[in-house]
Amino acid sequence: MRYTFFKGEFPFRTAPNNLPSRGSDNPSNEMAQSALIHRGPYAIQQSPARSFDYDKYPRILALSNVLTWILWASYLAVQVVILGRISESTGSTPWRCWIGLFAEICISCNDLVHALHLIVQLLRKARVQLPRPHYRLMNGTAPTIDVFVPSCGEPVDVVINTAASAAGQDYPGTCLRVMVLDDGHNQDLCEAVKKLDRSKRFCAQILYGTRSGKGTGFKAGNLRFGIEQTAKMGGGEYIASLDADMIADVDWLRRMVPHLLLDPKMAMINQPQHYYNTARNDPLSDQGELDLWFTIFEPLNDRVGRAMCQGSGFIVRRSAIEDIGGWPLASTGEDVMCSLKLLFNGWRLAYVREYLQHGTTADTLGARLKQKGRWAIDHVEFIRTFGLRLTTTTLGALTWRELTSITTTLGLVLLPLTLLSTAVSSDTIGIPSENYSLLLDLLLLTFFVGKLNDYVFYRHVGLTRLSTYQSLNTWSAPYAASSFVCSLLSSGSSPSFFVTGTFKSPTNERSKRKRAGLVKRLLVSHVQMYIVYVLCSSALVLWCLQRSSTILPPTSSGVVHILMLPGHVVKMTPCIWKVFVPVWYMISPPDVSEWRDLLESDSKGVLRPKRSSDGKMSPAGSEEDTSFARVWYDALELSVLLYYFVGRRW
Repeated sequence: MRYTFFKGEFPFRTAPNNLPSRGSDNPSNEMAQSALIHRGPYAIQQSPARSFDYDKYPRILALSNVLTWILWASYLAVQVVILGRISESTGSTPWRCWIGLFAEICISCNDLVHALHLIVQLLRKARVQLPRPHYRLMNGTAPTIDVFVPSCGEPVDVVINTAASAAGQDYPGTCLRVMVLDDGHNQDLCEAVKKLDRSKRFCAQILYGTRSGKGTGFKAGNLRFGIEQTAKMGGGEYIASLDADMIADVDWLRRMVPHLLLDPKMAMINQPQHYYNTARNDPLSDQGELDLWFTIFEPLNDRVGRAMCQGSGFIVRRSAIEDIGGWPLASTGEDVMCSLKLLFNGWRLAYVREYLQHGTTADTLGARLKQKGRWAIDHVEFIRTFGLRLTTTTLGALTWRELTSITTTLGLVLLPLTLLSTAVSSDTIGIPSENYSLLLDLLLLTFFVGKLNDYVFYRHVGLTRLSTYQSLNTWSAPYAASSFVCSLLSSGSSPSFFVTGTFKSPTNERSKRKRAGLVKRLLVSHVQMYIVYVLCSSALVLWCLQRSSTILPPTSSGVVHILMLPGHVVKMTPCIWKVFVPVWYMISPPDVSEWRDLLESDSKGVLRPKRSSDGKMSPAGSEEDTSFARVWYDALELSVLLYYFVGRRW
């Protein structure tokens, strides 16, 4: 291995006399409610954190979810009873309706697993009282930290800006060392790191490290290499890491480190990620999905002692990493692999709801699909590594959610086939009118109760982000399912590594200046698949609705003759709109500026996300806005429901 560093003769740099400690750009406004804690030589300021409904009323929210899904189960049970009685009375099996019912269940599996996970976490005994307080390390006494910036082909100026944000912390320079770990063997990056270190802009020492040859373990191997090399130089007590494009706030370390100082069994502290390159009207926004994870799932995981590493912005105790034999080598999912090993070895992990890092996310449709496929592959690796032990962790529930991409794909295939068989068939099924009315009443009630439950549970995140998340799980399901199955059948071969930030779109759909024409954007292969699906499924829904209007009214015996159960068409309608999201994105993509135009320089020359006119930079998920997609697919589903409901007395 080759290791290059500058001024490496000292474990940590001595602060120059002419360079004072840098002050925070985000002074705390919570002094009136704060308390001062002394732990050894360290002084820590504690202040209260904002609490949400699931912090205060976990059992009430769990009950709300339980009642919603009991109602859904009742609706399914009525369908099963109706179809069973039809089979008994006619002597024939209405296979078309049974397949449609199965497809309805498949489509709902993702939401069901999602809800079950929430219910279990809300009902489990809390090991941590949420929300965790906010802390801040005071004065000039601080533990030593090595901050890594792993890189593999990202633009040099992006990596250097991240390294500068790490070196520019409001933290004693004698206790901080920054190391850029370059797996891309970029000589320009090496020279840029050397130049940054010699500029004397920061107290912290800035080093460059690279492994000889190709190296193993991708990012995990790169982190392991950095840990080993800094240990030879007199390693810091703690280790931190930032993704190559993540810009850390100046008080990132001061706010995170106290959680580790106050609990000797705390191995790792984690935080959410904010993306500054997403537009408010972006239907593919990764921030929408992560906001749900960072503001609901991960806090609830932390509540029961099952927080997970988020891959960037974490700080970990070096002794804990040494206890598990170094950073685990893994082709993908290295952050979760490390989390599980720490948990299985008796260490604790924590999650703090403070947005202290800002980066860029997958900003093209192709990159988003590749990212979803990579996450599915990650879970296959977790299954192979941990086996049945995985079911005892939060990750077990997440793996089940990845499996639901298969059921969602199956439902997206079977529902249109059910409608097609209905469109070409003249056979009807007879249902007693009272049973049919009960079925419609339950279907309508399930719809409204489900929407009310969504509002109660997700209102602090915003229904906009919930709709983005739900749509994403539908239109990306075929790609995630194929990646999951192919990886599962690949006999343990290592997946190829993909750096999200290096993916280039041939259509440049998010650039107003470089964007390709509409025709070229719609001719992208995966977009054509969505277009064909939407057109065919829409035609089938309209045809089935038109044919339903010709059915005769109830007979004298009180039997209604219908072509199919109404739930099949009702469930198909929002699926069409969700699958249409990528097409709409290509028709009317958001305008997003280049990354440099979204940043502004601070007093030390570090580029940071621009702030609003009031000087604040609210993290995504803190404000609600109107969701075009949410309004439309709810409206379409309700319209079909009312069509059947109003016409039930034919």
